[in-house]
Amino acid sequence: MTALRALWRLRAGIFPRLLIALLLVALLPLTAFWQLERQRMIDNGEAEAQQRLELFADSAVQHVDDWMRLNLSVLELAAGQEAMRTMSGPAQQQAIAGLAPQLPWAYLIHTVNLKGWNVARSDGRPANWYGDREYFKELVAGRPYGIDVQIGRTSHLPALIVAVPIMSRDGRLAGMLVEATTLDHVTQAVTSARLGRTGHVYIMTNSGRLIADRGVSMLHGLRDFRSRPVYAAARRGDGFYHYRYRGAAKVAEIRHTDFGWIVVAQQQQTESMAAVSQASRYAWLLLALTTLAVTLISALVARGFAGRIARNTRALEAARAEAEKANRSKTSFVAAAVHDLMQPLNAARMFVDAARARLTSAADREVLSGIDSALEAEDEILSTLLDISRLESGTFEVHERDFAPGALFETLGREFGILARARGIELRVARCSAVIHSDEALLRRILQNYLSNAVRYSRRRRVLMGCRRIGGLLRIEVWDSGPGIPPEHHKRIFLEFQRLDTGAQSNERGAGLGLAIVERIAKRLGHRIGLRSWLGRGSVFFVDVPLVRDVTRGQESAAMVPAAATLPARMPAASMPAPSATGASVVGASASGAPLPGAAGPGASVNPPSSRSEPAGGHRGGSLLEGSRVWSVEDDPQVRQSVAALLTGWGCEVVLAATAAEALSLAEQNPSAPDLLLLDYRLPDGNGPALVPDLFRRWGAEVPVMIVSAERNAAVREQAQEKGWGFLAKPVNPSKLRAAVTHLLLKNAASV
Repeated sequence: MTALRALWRLRAGIFPRLLIALLLVALLPLTAFWQLERQRMIDNGEAEAQQRLELFADSAVQHVDDWMRLNLSVLELAAGQEAMRTMSGPAQQQAIAGLAPQLPWAYLIHTVNLKGWNVARSDGRPANWYGDREYFKELVAGRPYGIDVQIGRTSHLPALIVAVPIMSRDGRLAGMLVEATTLDHVTQAVTSARLGRTGHVYIMTNSGRLIADRGVSMLHGLRDFRSRPVYAAARRGDGFYHYRYRGAAKVAEIRHTDFGWIVVAQQQQTESMAAVSQASRYAWLLLALTTLAVTLISALVARGFAGRIARNTRALEAARAEAEKANRSKTSFVAAAVHDLMQPLNAARMFVDAARARLTSAADREVLSGIDSALEAEDEILSTLLDISRLESGTFEVHERDFAPGALFETLGREFGILARARGIELRVARCSAVIHSDEALLRRILQNYLSNAVRYSRRRRVLMGCRRIGGLLRIEVWDSGPGIPPEHHKRIFLEFQRLDTGAQSNERGAGLGLAIVERIAKRLGHRIGLRSWLGRGSVFFVDVPLVRDVTRGQESAAMVPAAATLPARMPAASMPAPSATGASVVGASASGAPLPGAAGPGASVNPPSSRSEPAGGHRGGSLLEGSRVWSVEDDPQVRQSVAALLTGWGCEVVLAATAAEALSLAEQNPSAPDLLLLDYRLPDGNGPALVPDLFRRWGAEVPVMIVSAERNAAVREQAQEKGWGFLAKPVNPSKLRAAVTHLLLKNAASV
């Protein structure tokens, strides 16, 4: 791949580049297809090998079980003879002599009494004691037969011992008939078959002792297979296994017999996959020939397209110039549109200001203040959108030069010092005498946004701006004492309309465009921006500016901290008053004690203007809304205030929440179910419908739900309909809201 990249970067003509591209387009899918086909062949070959081994293993298991049943049936038939029942030595000796031809693989057939001593033996040797043998104990314990693999007491060779009980005439155990066979004879009897050159069968006991294996002599002692991988595989159960032993890859099908033995049908993997290896070699040859053919065809196609691409390239250059012209026209249109939209907004704000002077009621003035704040926010959003459009189109003029930022620091300190003091915040700005290279006006916009957010969100009443040298850069930093930003949101906050749940008052949150402007300005200037944050302690936002000359020195003025060298390396410790412990309160009251409509913040309970002691849900004057208790969960502060003002005007008692967590907290404090729930679809910490079941559980009842959302997705509306909820799209017409709310309340009352 590295060689291809190097070749692509060569200043070659269009023909070789096109040829390389065509080869990549043709060969990559071909190679992928070949690899998939090769894998398919391997899988098929393995499946066929497994099938062969399964048949081989099944045949071996059947052979072993049949051979064992033959031994047992012959022994049981002989043990039932009258000569055996008498437990008489001569009679049993004669019966054993007649039994030997039926068990030609047995080197010893003998009988044992209940004391463990021989009664009769086929080899004529003196009697021996077998009371310590495992098969003797099994038969005495009442088992129908006994099987053991051990060193023969007479032959001193590894042997398979099979024993059956001899029952007296009254049905009691009188003794046992025993057959002993060398393991080599077992191998000849049950594992003589082979599969190919390396495929064969061998048998183990459950304890890992080898019973039979055609390729291994069994005359030198019992072999222990417990350390081998095949035994570990057998412990996992029957099936098809791959393993390596002494450097050789093997495949095996493992089965358990009816008598508890382990049958292994094993073959070398190279032999089992020989057909696949041969097919793979042919596939490699086919791939090489195909690659050669594709290369020749690609060369012919590339030669034909080279001239056409050159002509199209010139046409694309012309189209790009036209698109850039259209983009500039778009920017001009956006600027004109924003200008036309700002005119009525500006007029409306003036009308609000004029109306405020004519009003004497504090409540009315508060409503007008809310209107003015909404218009001001709209003005700010439109201005920011215009700036974003200009930055993205490249029409935003940049005037970079060398300058000392000290004067800029002092100006920003004075401007934001007034706002900070009004909020009870100590703003400290460090002196800086360095010389940097940037656009002063655009750098000012970046620092204004940083300071505005710092003053807005600081909890411990301290904000600090200063600078420090980072190599050949000057890093300008703004430290705040806000709630901090989780690491996973460090990039997200620089996107448009991204606002985090900071825990600050919701009516202080911006539109979510300030840091988006910062990101675009920094990209336009080539400056690096970023932040560090400590949850619960604060954050530091920074911008790195090229440093021309570092003369950062000087003493701290009355309103400033020491210069860059003394900026904190960690979060500055600062104290702040403890927050109020109250979770919800009645917000806004006039001199007479009447509540102020629209002044409610999140977590607040807003009562209607009229005072009464009727319970929630009681209705007066024939209006279904009067006395109704309504909960509104909405993250936008302006919408919350307008909803509160509207509903209280209709005589409702309103409880407001800004987030799902706050709503659940309020429901814990006040578990009385409301008459209606107004719910925004998107909340800072989740979506509205997911919150409903938790609220219902806390209230102990289900109430009518109205989704009020700007979402235009049909799925949201369908979800509301499926659950029997109401749905209204923003912006909401007050009359429609009243009609929908009344309908839900009537529907709920009829169903009670």
